[in-house]
Amino acid sequence: MVNEQQLRRAIAIAEERLPEELIRPTKAALERLDERARIEPDRTVVAMVGATGSGKSSLVNALVGADVARVAATRPTTSRAKAIVFGGGGEALLDWLEIGERVEMPGEQGLILLDLPDVDSVVTAHKAVTRRLAEAVDVLVWVLDPEKYADAVIHQEFIAPFATHGEVAVAVVNKADRLAEDDLAHVLSDVSALCASYGLPGEVLPTSARTGDGIAELRARLDGIASQRSARAARAAADVARAARALGELTEVVGHETPVDTGALVASASRAAGVDLVTRAVSGSTVRAGRAAMGWPVTRWLARFRPDPLKRLHLDRDVSPELVRTSLPAPTPIQESAMRSEAFRVVDSATSGMPQVWRSSVVNAMDTHIEETVAGLDRAIASVDVRIRKPKWWTLISWLQWLLLAAAIVGAGWLGLVWLLDYLKMPEPDLPMAGPIPWPTALVLGGLLLGLLLGIVCMVFVRVRAKRVAKRATRKLTDSVTAAIRERFETPLNAELADWHEFRAIVG
Repeated sequence: MVNEQQLRRAIAIAEERLPEELIRPTKAALERLDERARIEPDRTVVAMVGATGSGKSSLVNALVGADVARVAATRPTTSRAKAIVFGGGGEALLDWLEIGERVEMPGEQGLILLDLPDVDSVVTAHKAVTRRLAEAVDVLVWVLDPEKYADAVIHQEFIAPFATHGEVAVAVVNKADRLAEDDLAHVLSDVSALCASYGLPGEVLPTSARTGDGIAELRARLDGIASQRSARAARAAADVARAARALGELTEVVGHETPVDTGALVASASRAAGVDLVTRAVSGSTVRAGRAAMGWPVTRWLARFRPDPLKRLHLDRDVSPELVRTSLPAPTPIQESAMRSEAFRVVDSATSGMPQVWRSSVVNAMDTHIEETVAGLDRAIASVDVRIRKPKWWTLISWLQWLLLAAAIVGAGWLGLVWLLDYLKMPEPDLPMAGPIPWPTALVLGGLLLGLLLGIVCMVFVRVRAKRVAKRATRKLTDSVTAAIRERFETPLNAELADWHEFRAIVG
């Protein structure tokens, strides 16, 4: 059963999701509970509620043992509430209940008996007073006429709405002396069945103010309730249960919820964020760096004149993503629209089991988070370190290329020296042979050919590495986009769903 603290938590959750007019009755009920708990909590207020002609005022007189309530045989006379205060006092409580007409009776202090206006009074103000006090008193006594016990007004407007108040409600069939024994048994059975259909206890007391039958039993029950000092707490628990049930009816589950799945949203956001463009830039930057590091030393400097794709996107710096923006193009309208549509599809699917009023509040709340998610994509890309890191073997190949170039230069110089000696008609030295080829020629040809071949082979490996690095960058970029969506979209959505589930667990 829902307790007061849980109901307050449900209201705290619902305040931002439901219109004020839907939760105002529950908030008013909680305010009444707070006020009633502060004002003379040891008193027990019992209200006699009945329709015209039910003998309600006569029953009050019989319970009190004195003519304190006006009685008429032909027309209703209870036009305003009257309080019978046993043992005196109770002014603060009666002031809060706005009851001016009061009668003090001797007895143990604690019980206050109210004679309320008729529930079917043609005067609207009379019925309003009865409805207001029925919401505020501790115990309700439904006084039914044996001939009009199924009257729609008292059943539909008063008894049925208080179906959770069985602990603090007593049903009485008054004027029981007017019925034969068999007829009375039939009436009591019908009333008991009606009360049970509302969820109230089926026990019904027959009373007669004229003969005194059942008066002692009713007075004993009321005195027992008052002496136990538990009616106020029981009434509070019943009010809480009724308010929770009313909220539950307003927010009935209308379908099946779908688990949050952001896979398609991540894919759409990745396209909008330019993950493919960054991946291609990573691949191109890797190839450029490899050519600059391991190409033929004579021409490798030309690679440095080619723009670095990562540098053009401002992704080549070690700077906090909070302080830098990339140069990636903004998402196209189609990409941005596709991402928003996918985000709203996720929200729509996750909230499919909610009533429309709650669902609309979640969609409105998530609209801001969707905008934040779109705006945060560039930061998500900037937060990923995609800078190219040169492996150690690149340095080894670079030195080897310089060594081969040096060999070619030595061979060329050697050949140049031989040519110069021949030109000066000086004796030529014997050239050492590397097989059939002189060493100077072997150094020149070997240095140039091996350098060119080494450069070609290395570029094959660089391109393989570029694909691997690009694949790794794609995974890191996608993970970053996923994390951004989780932080800015999925987490807030799950918080909204958690609040809904908590609310339903309380009032459902």
